[in-house]
Amino acid sequence: MNIYNFSSVRDLPPHCTVLIYGAGGRGGKMLSLLTNKRPDIEILGFVDSYKEGFFNEYTVYSLSQLKQTALFSQDVKIIIASHHAPEICHTVLSSTSFDVYMPDLFLVHETRDFSLKESDFEWFSSGLADISPIFHRDRDKRFLELLPDFFFTRDGYENSMNEIIDFHLKFDELYFDYINKQTIKVAIDGGMEIGNTTLRFLHHFPGVQVHGFEPYSLSFRTSPY
Repeated sequence: MNIYNFSSVRDLPPHCTVLIYGAGGRGGKMLSLLTNKRPDIEILGFVDSYKEGFFNEYTVYSLSQLKQTALFSQDVKIIIASHHAPEICHTVLSSTSFDVYMPDLFLVHETRDFSLKESDFEWFSSGLADISPIFHRDRDKRFLELLPDFFFTRDGYENSMNEIIDFHLKFDELYFDYINKQTIKVAIDGGMEIGNTTLRFLHHFPGVQVHGFEPYSLSFRTSPY
């Protein structure tokens, strides 16, 4: 068994066949990511220690079924979409020979809905600085036009979809590909929630000074960091 870590679904091997370990919320998020971002990957279904049957119209296999060598090709990859991925990998899957892929937990992090007043939202938006110099191709400066990720309507928030960045909605770190990492000295995470996005900046830009900003006070009061 080989173990691999990945922080983007684009890091997974092309045209591979996978089983997702964890038939729950995080497994559902991984399924959505693979379906939307990696249509070349074949998804056989889910594996779960406690559930059997079906989840999101996919078969949920038991551990005993997973260990039946005739049921699955050894080329199948196991993606562990669970907060307990290291423990599962070493205690549950150690008796199999499948390659295991453990995603960065931020990819399958469960979302929370926060209620912001429109005045808070406008105050936060007005504080965004012009960060266009960090982009290494002029066309990538369109990124600035796509902030923020939400806009107001008479019915409240709606998701602002676009072709370049949909980070908070799909949990795939596309925008890091548009940044010239050689020029970054300071990074400002505007809208850090409980600090998970700030940790992602630190992961992608080691040695860089990172500042986090969050207009919603409950987020940083409940942050474990």
